[in-house]
Amino acid sequence: MYRAIAFAVCVVAVSSASAQDGYERILLPVGPIAVSGAYGSEWRTFALVSNLSDTPLNVRGAAEDCGLPICGPPPPLPPKASFQVARTADCAGRGGFLYVESGRIRDVAVSLRSRDYSRALDTWGTAVPVVGPTGLFERRFGITDIPVADDKRATLRLFDVGNSTPSLVRVRIYGVRVPLRQQDAVPDTLVAERSVTPTPPSAGQAPFCPGFAEVPLTGYSGFDFLRVEIDPERSEREYWGYISVIDNETQHVTVLSPAQP
Repeated sequence: MYRAIAFAVCVVAVSSASAQDGYERILLPVGPIAVSGAYGSEWRTFALVSNLSDTPLNVRGAAEDCGLPICGPPPPLPPKASFQVARTADCAGRGGFLYVESGRIRDVAVSLRSRDYSRALDTWGTAVPVVGPTGLFERRFGITDIPVADDKRATLRLFDVGNSTPSLVRVRIYGVRVPLRQQDAVPDTLVAERSVTPTPPSAGQAPFCPGFAEVPLTGYSGFDFLRVEIDPERSEREYWGYISVIDNETQHVTVLSPAQP
C-alpha cells in the first residue's frame, strides 16, 4: 500500500514562495495513488475536498491533466461544492500537501481514505487523518496502543512539513504492561531509542512534499503493547506522525495517530 509509485502528471504551478504566501498548508500523510500491494491487494487512496462556505475557495496542490508540462492554477472551488483529488505531486510515497487560501481553512472539509479494491465488498477502507497547521507539533508527542503480535507489522511514519533545514528527532519506544488498577501502574520500559532525521524532498519537490522518515516497530515481544514518544530537537510547529498497523493475513490497515486532549 505504501510503496512508491511513479507516474507522469502535470502539477498545478505553485512556486516555493507562492505556495506559502497567501495559503495555508494541509498535510495528506498518504498521497492519493493507486498501487498494488502484498497478497494481491489493490489499494486506491482518494482525497475528497468540500467547500463549506457560501463563497468560492482557492485550493491548490492537486495534479491536473491539462496536456501541458505545467498547468495553470485551477478555478476556485464553487460554494457548497466538492471534488476528488485523485493525484498530487509524486512524493515517492511520503504523502503530499494541499493548499487552501489563508484565513479560510475552516471553510474546507478534507477526507482521505485508502481502500483495498480486491476486498471492496468487505470494507469501505481506512480513514487517514489530514493535518492542518494547528494539528502539527513543536514539542514531544506520543502514540500508544501499538500491537506486538507476530501476525501484524507496525511502522512509525514521521513527517517534517517545514523542510527548512535537516532536523533531528528522537524516537523512544516503550514496552507497556497494563495493570487492571491505576494504583498498580509502574513506569513503562524503555526498549529502544533512535535518532531520526527525516529525509527532505528535493528542491523541486519542496513546495509539494514533506520531509519523511520511517521507523519499524517489530521485534519487541513480552509486552501487552508498545507506545512511542517523538521528541523534536527543534522547537518549531512542523512535525506530525502516525503508526500504520498491517495485518499480515488480510492486509487490513489500522492507523494510530497522536491526539491532543
